[in-house]
Amino acid sequence: MLGLTLTPAQGRGAAEGSPETWFAEAITQSDLGIESSYLWSKGRKMRADTVVGGIPVVTIVNGSTYYAINGRTLMGTAIERAPKALANDAKGGRPFLNDGERMIAMGGEKISSERIAGRPCDVYRLTDSDGKKTVWMTEDSLHLPVKIELFGRAAGQTGTTIINWSRGFDVPDAFFEPDPRVTLERISYEEYVRRAPNGMPSAVPVLYADLLHGH
Repeated sequence: MLGLTLTPAQGRGAAEGSPETWFAEAITQSDLGIESSYLWSKGRKMRADTVVGGIPVVTIVNGSTYYAINGRTLMGTAIERAPKALANDAKGGRPFLNDGERMIAMGGEKISSERIAGRPCDVYRLTDSDGKKTVWMTEDSLHLPVKIELFGRAAGQTGTTIINWSRGFDVPDAFFEPDPRVTLERISYEEYVRRAPNGMPSAVPVLYADLLHGH
């Protein structure tokens, strides 16, 4: 069973002054089925291993390149990231699952406080023409999302994500590089955008679009 206890001091052996490291395990249940994701970051480097329809999708974001890799066929696409995405890197911070901070910045309304797996959380909700989003986030300054509920008005679909967090561990830079056995097609951001209207422009779907396009 997935736990929700944040472990902020795991792996304190990391070198002083080294880039901050995070790990999140996310399980999503929606009308489309169940999706599991494992995400790591070191500074602004990010790796995510996600299973989509039985296909292991490996997403790596490292510097100016976004990698979308089929872990079963070892075929992938290396896409040049948009200038807006690189500008976001310059701001620092964790590169994934910043839903709590974004919810507050977008004017989400605090509707209650609840305990998730024994941890006190603030509950924020944002409703607009697209649907409704509710985020349970830690009450501290990190605002880590531990539960997210989405309702899409157009399709009438719902989804719930549960997230388990840890931070502060050693991970080599090589972990954020593609497996050398992967065959990569390298394309510019402009080429990716040009291909998009004609079907999937990369070997596997782009799952963390803000890290490619910016937001």
